[in-house]
Amino acid sequence: DTIKTFTFSILVDISGSMAGDRIIHSARTIVMLTEVLARLGMDFEIGVYGDNHKTLKQFDDPYKDKEKTRLAGIVKQCNSGTSITTGLKGIKILKQPEKNKVVIVLTDGEIGGELHEANDFLSKWNKKGVRTAVLGIHCSDTIKNLDGGMGYRVDRVSDIPKIIFDLLNKLIIPTKTP
Repeated sequence: DTIKTFTFSILVDISGSMAGDRIIHSARTIVMLTEVLARLGMDFEIGVYGDNHKTLKQFDDPYKDKEKTRLAGIVKQCNSGTSITTGLKGIKILKQPEKNKVVIVLTDGEIGGELHEANDFLSKWNKKGVRTAVLGIHCSDTIKNLDGGMGYRVDRVSDIPKIIFDLLNKLIIPTKTP
């Protein structure tokens, strides 16, 4: 598959518990990731959630200063509750024509009683061929129960960029079978 067959949904938790290093390192990572995706010509959307979902960049929108400013501003927006299912409901990945779809979620993993509903979303997408990665930053082991046991726990916020780019290698570069 070529790079042009990929599209990404990036979803970032901006609840109050993400304030501080969690959101700062998450935002830095998303800035780096989106710069790479934009330079490669890959389409993507960026969403944030707390109690509500907000789209910072829609698919097909250019990635210009306005979108970059919105993204940088998330470090000051951490002040609400957490509803991961509200965030997941706002993602528009299934409507995209690209063959290869990837969803990346950054959260602190404190999703309350929404584990079952969140897993339903992720399972539905996985069955439709969407590759998903949920990263829990400084979180309990609950995150490992997300995404069919494929949630990733991040213990050091400074590791977020490396983990994201390692995940991209796994998600984008197919494994070779003999």
